[in-house]
Amino acid sequence: MARLAGANYHNRQFRNKALLYGLVVDERGYHVGIRPGFFTNLISQYGVGTASLKAPAEHVFKLGRRGHSKMRKWRCGCTNVRCAVQLAARCFKCGLEFKEAPPAW
Repeated sequence: MARLAGANYHNRQFRNKALLYGLVVDERGYHVGIRPGFFTNLISQYGVGTASLKAPAEHVFKLGRRGHSKMRKWRCGCTNVRCAVQLAARCFKCGLEFKEAPPAW
């Protein structure tokens, strides 16, 4: 599988090792939280407070990161497609016309 330039990916082994030290990292490589443990004990020994760190993962609401794509989502009755221009099409499977989907946020 080809990887995009600048994309961060971490396998399960890396994420589990990070979690062992209290760092919660998602599969895209984003730090999503901390849990008390080895890491928080270590930084507190050096006078670094944990208040400025993110909340533990169970309290983090992941809203996703918005990209800069011009692609918009369109739906018929059975399929989703993305298109960068105004779409005028009808689905051969369900027979419905594609309509622009409202944003997820």
